[in-house]
Amino acid sequence: MKLKTIIEKAGKVCKTPTAFFTANRQEKGMKEAMQYMFVLGFLFSLLTVTMNALLAGKKAFATYQNLVLFVLGAQLVLAYLFLIILFFVEAGLVHLFARLFGGKATYKDTYRIIIYGDTPSLLFGWIPVLGILAFVYSIYIHIVGVRIFHRLSRGMASLAVLLSVLIMLSALVMVMRLQGAPEIGIAIT
Repeated sequence: MKLKTIIEKAGKVCKTPTAFFTANRQEKGMKEAMQYMFVLGFLFSLLTVTMNALLAGKKAFATYQNLVLFVLGAQLVLAYLFLIILFFVEAGLVHLFARLFGGKATYKDTYRIIIYGDTPSLLFGWIPVLGILAFVYSIYIHIVGVRIFHRLSRGMASLAVLLSVLIMLSALVMVMRLQGAPEIGIAIT
C-alpha cells in the first residue's frame, strides 16, 4: 500500500467516518487493513518510545546511554508486537458483542473497523492529553463502523464497543497492578 493511499484513508476515516465505512464495505479481506496498521502502528510505536525517551530526560540518557538505547529498541519492538496482538483481541471482543446483539458482519469486517477506527489513536495517542481525546474519538469511529457493518442500532453498536473497551481497560489495570503499579481510585471526601 502506498503512503499516499494511507494518508488519504487516514484523512477520510477521521473527517467522515460514516462515508468512509459505507464505501469500505466493498473492501474484502484483511490485507489492506493490515498494511495500513503495520505502517501506522510502527509510526505510533516509534513516536511513543521517542516521547518516553524525551520524558526520561537528558541526564538518564547521558548516564546510561548504551542501556537506554537497548531498552528503547526493545520497547519499540515490544510495543509494535503488543499493538498487533491488541488489534486482534480488540476485534475479537467487539465482534463477539456485536454478534451477540444481532450483528451480521464477519470477523474480517470487524477487524477492519478496529484498524481504521483506531486511526486517531495511532496518529495522536502518543501526545499527552491529546491522546485521550484521540482515544475517545476512536471509540466513536468504532461505533460508527460497527453500526454500518453489523447493521446494528446506534445503541447496540455503542454497547458492543463500550463493553469491549471496558473489558480491555480492566485487563490493563489488572496487568498494571500485577506489575506493582499504585492503585487507581478516586478519593471521595
